[in-house]
Amino acid sequence: MIVAVVTGRGPLGSLRVRPKIILVVVIALLSTVVAGVSGMEQMSDLRTKVNEINSQSVAGLSRAATLRQALSRVVTLGSASRLERDPQKLKHLADAYPVAMKSLADSFQAYQALDRDDANWRRSVDGFGTAMQRFMTLSVETRQKHAPGSPAAQGALAEIMVLLETLDTTLATLSEHESVAADKLADEATNTYEQGVLTLALTIAAGLLVALGLAVRVAAGIIRPLRQVRAVVAALAEGDLTRRAEVRSGDEIGEMAAGLNTAMDRMSGALRTLTTNADGLAQNADRLTATGNEITAQAGEASRQADVVTQTAEQVSRNVNTVAAGATEMGASIEEISRNTQQGAEVAAEAVQAARSTSELMAKLGESSAEIGNVVKVITAIAEQTNLLALNATIEAARAGDAGKGFAVVAGEVKDLAQETARATEDISRRVLAIQEDTTNAAAAITAIGTVIGRINEYQTVVASAVEEQSATTNEMNRSVTDAASGTTEIADNISAVAAAAQRTTQCAVDNEEAAGGLARMSSELKQLVSTFRLG
Repeated sequence: MIVAVVTGRGPLGSLRVRPKIILVVVIALLSTVVAGVSGMEQMSDLRTKVNEINSQSVAGLSRAATLRQALSRVVTLGSASRLERDPQKLKHLADAYPVAMKSLADSFQAYQALDRDDANWRRSVDGFGTAMQRFMTLSVETRQKHAPGSPAAQGALAEIMVLLETLDTTLATLSEHESVAADKLADEATNTYEQGVLTLALTIAAGLLVALGLAVRVAAGIIRPLRQVRAVVAALAEGDLTRRAEVRSGDEIGEMAAGLNTAMDRMSGALRTLTTNADGLAQNADRLTATGNEITAQAGEASRQADVVTQTAEQVSRNVNTVAAGATEMGASIEEISRNTQQGAEVAAEAVQAARSTSELMAKLGESSAEIGNVVKVITAIAEQTNLLALNATIEAARAGDAGKGFAVVAGEVKDLAQETARATEDISRRVLAIQEDTTNAAAAITAIGTVIGRINEYQTVVASAVEEQSATTNEMNRSVTDAASGTTEIADNISAVAAAAQRTTQCAVDNEEAAGGLARMSSELKQLVSTFRLG
C-alpha cells in the first residue's frame, strides 16, 4: 500500500480552512484599520493647521486689509474736504468724516482682538494704536478749531501727514507679519500632509506584506494536501486501490483525506466481497430461471380459467341488467298509477264537497218553498175575506135598489176576482207542495250521492296508500337489482383484472427468466470488472 504523507506544521496546521482564511482577512483588516487610524490622526493634525490658518492668517490678513481700507477712507475724505469749495459737498464730507473715523477705530479694535502671542506684533499694534489715536484727535481738533489754510492748520496738517506715514508704515509691517505667519502655517500644514501620506503608505505596505505572507503560508498549507489527495483520486480513477493519503492536519482537507482513505478501504472490501458473491449470483440466476419457467406454466393455466369465469360473469351481468331495466319500467308505471290515484282521490274529495254544498242549497230551497206556502196561505185568507166583503157589498147593493146597481156590478167583479185569486192560490199551494216534495227527495238523493262519493274517496285513499307501498317496494327491488347488476359487473371486472394479472404474471415470469439470464451475464461481467482493479 502506497501512503502519501503531508504533515501540517506550526499552529496553522491545527486550524480549519475557514479560520485560516478569516485570519488572513482579519490581518488585512487590522492593517487597514491601523492605516485608517494613522491617516485620521494625520488628517486631524492637518485640520488643526487649516483651522489655525483660517483663524490666524486668513483672519489677520482680512482684518488688516479692512483696517487699511478704513484708513484710506479717512485720508480720502480729509483730502477731499481740503480741496472742495462747494458748500453742499463740504457738508456731505463733514457728515461722512466721523463715520469713517468710527469705522477706522472699529477696524483697529477687530484687528487688535486677534491677540497674537508675538512681542513684535504686539509692539507694532501698540504703535499703530498710539499713532491712530493721535491722528484722530489732531484731525478733529484741526477741523473744529483751525480755519482751512491758517498757519495752525498748516502745522497740524504737517503733523497729520507724519502720523499717516507712520500708520502706513506700521500697517505695512503688520501685513508683512501676517503674510509671514500665513506662509509658516502653510508650510506646517504641507509638512503635516506629507508626513501623513508617508505614514499611511508605510502602514498600508506593512499590512499588505504581513497579509500577503500569511496568505502565502495558508495557501501553501491548503494546496499541498490537496495535491496529495488529487494524486490518490487520480490513482483511484486508474483502478489502483492501494494508494492512501495521510494528511496530518486538523482542517477540512485532513478530514477529507481521512474520509477518502476510509472510502478506499471500504471499496476494496466491497470489491473482494463482490468477487466472492459473483459465483453465488450465477448459481441463484440458474435457480431463478427454473422457477420462472414453473411460474409461467401456472400463470397460463390461471389465465385460461379466469377467461372462462369472465365470460360467465359477463352473461350474468347482462341478465341482471335486463331485470333491472324491467324493474325500472315497472316502477315508472306504478308511479304513474300512484299519480292518477291521487288525482282521483282529489276529484272525489271535491265531489263530496260539491254534494254537501248542493244539499245545503236544496235545504235552503225547501225553506224558501215553505215560506212561499205561508205567503200563499195569507193570500188565500185575503181572497176569502175579499169574497165575503164582495158578497156583503152585493147584498147591500140589492137593498139599495137602483141606486146600488153600479156598486153591485163592482162588487160582483171583486167577488169574481177574489174567487179567481183563491183558485190561483190553491194551484200555487199544490205546486209549492210538489216542489217541497221534490226538494226533499233531491236532498236525500244528493246526500246518498255524497255518501257514495265519500266511500269512493276512502277507496281511492286506500288504493293510493297501497300503490305508494307497492312503489316503495318496487323502488327497493329496483335498487337491489341495480346493486346486484353493479356487483355482477364488479365481479366481471375483478375476474378480468385477475385474468389480466395472470397474463402480467406470465409476462413477468418471462421477464424474470430474461432477467435471470441477464444476472448470469452480469455476474460474468462483474468478475471481469473486478479483475481490472488492483486490490493489493
